[in-house]
Amino acid sequence: MSPSSPAIAGARLDARVAAAVDATATRRPPVRIVHLGLGAFHRSHQVWFTARADPAGEWGIASFTGRSPRAARAVAEQDGFYTVVERSGAGEDHRLVGHLVAAHDGADLDALGRLLERPEVAIVTLTVTEAGYRLGPDGHADIDRWRSAGDTAPELSTAVARLAYGLERRRRAGGPALAVVPCDNIPDNGAVVERALRGFAEEVAPDLAGWIAGHVSFVSTVVDRITPATTSDDIAALRETVGYEDRAMVVTEPFAEWTLAGDFPAGRPRWEDAGARFVTDVGAFERRKLWMLNGAHTLLATTARVHGHESVATAFADAEVRTRVEEYWDAVSAVLPDPALDLPNYRRALAARFANSRIEHRLDQIAAETAAKLRIRTVAVIARCRPDDVPDALLLPLAGWIGGVLSGRRDPDAETAAIEDAARADDPVAALLAVVDDGLIGIPGVVARVRALVDTDTPQRPTGAIPAHPGGHS
Repeated sequence: MSPSSPAIAGARLDARVAAAVDATATRRPPVRIVHLGLGAFHRSHQVWFTARADPAGEWGIASFTGRSPRAARAVAEQDGFYTVVERSGAGEDHRLVGHLVAAHDGADLDALGRLLERPEVAIVTLTVTEAGYRLGPDGHADIDRWRSAGDTAPELSTAVARLAYGLERRRRAGGPALAVVPCDNIPDNGAVVERALRGFAEEVAPDLAGWIAGHVSFVSTVVDRITPATTSDDIAALRETVGYEDRAMVVTEPFAEWTLAGDFPAGRPRWEDAGARFVTDVGAFERRKLWMLNGAHTLLATTARVHGHESVATAFADAEVRTRVEEYWDAVSAVLPDPALDLPNYRRALAARFANSRIEHRLDQIAAETAAKLRIRTVAVIARCRPDDVPDALLLPLAGWIGGVLSGRRDPDAETAAIEDAARADDPVAALLAVVDDGLIGIPGVVARVRALVDTDTPQRPTGAIPAHPGGHS
């Protein structure tokens, strides 16, 4: 046991795990990246990439929570150290990460402001999800509570408002340019955050809006790494394996994707050394992930639960279900012609990920907000097909969702009222298709084909009132 090893929840690392400690574990890197949205994915993705790409310890990260300060407390109690556990059928790999050098409650805006005043801070990353940005229908941020800052931080609750406050502190301090890097599953996320932030600033601080235009670069990204919530069993298993308790550990899969496009005016870590990809346009990679990975997830969530499957791995192990997924991938591949996407290898990687029973990705969680997901994951693919040549594989997620609604299943969905009304229509199949995208109704034969798939592949509609969903999100 090394006397210089960091404490983890009251224990010290011994020889069994000393080799897994980052080279920077006993010399904390300076903060040069600030992150909004501290959670498990951030720790398994951006911090993990940075730790692997920065052996010299030059790029420390200070992270702020979103809605709850609990994650900050768990990480801070361990001085920012935590274990990334990669699980696959071949076993487990453990890596102790030391690049998360500070963890703050997201409401601590003064700490955020003080960090962004520092000229050495070069990057702000975000993982807050689309809901966390609280964008209005026009894509702009709703104006949050905003007061003149002076010497007191205003009370701001949205990511856009908090980022605007931090950048205003940087502007007043005469700070240099920096990059803002959203890492959320939002198409063209760099442009989305730029539009929201600049629109917000134009409303509340015109001087800041002008400064952002000249001093902030917005980087678009594609991110991917399945990271389930850590359980008490995970913590106990790690303690049994390596001999220490880590309440801030994260469990994830071996696969990790990070594709970025944009400028870094104040520099960046060499993330490409850890497997990140830098391109001029993320659009094709974005579509590949959204349509092949996320689209197949929605296919499973809408069609496999009726056969008793609860997770991606158990569903994919069913030969009939796997055949449907492969046919879905065939249909998507036909509208993704870019050879740079390397679809054969990507599909092989997807199949291995779907089959990984060590990572439990539950279909009930994927099924939340299905109406919106179908729009961007499946209807967008259908739109690229010839109207007279839409494969059944692309209609199956729609039919599975409609069949579930008509059989009484209710998953959490912001469009529940419209779904309920459509389910009671004289032609519920057509009405539910219109909820997703009314353009589907105009494609010759689609309504009849979906109706046939609903009739043959899902339970029949029950008599009586349609029950309300019991609620809850994941």
